[in-house]
Amino acid sequence: MTRRALLRRLASAVALVAAGTAARALAQAAPPDAPAAAAEPTFTSRAGELLFRAMALLGTPYRRGGGSPETGFDCSGFVGYLFREVMGMRLPRSAWEIWRHGEEVAHD
Repeated sequence: MTRRALLRRLASAVALVAAGTAARALAQAAPPDAPAAAAEPTFTSRAGELLFRAMALLGTPYRRGGGSPETGFDCSGFVGYLFREVMGMRLPRSAWEIWRHGEEVAHD
């Protein structure tokens, strides 16, 4: 697999998990008239941080079963690392388990 193909897969995986997380966050959002907590980061700022951290890890070697910048990443290890570090969420280890963990979104 070429580096470009790997980066595309990683970006797709991050985008899919972020979309699922966004849908869950919106479903649990406070009503519009509720006061916002000043110290709590917004979903938009956390998503931006997640993408910023993902871009900072470009060049980290691919390693099957890897889950850290020191050892290298595979696709699900990369997504899991980012969500654990930035969002404070522990995702299942494999892409299949991450997919099963999400909630189905209705097609319009």
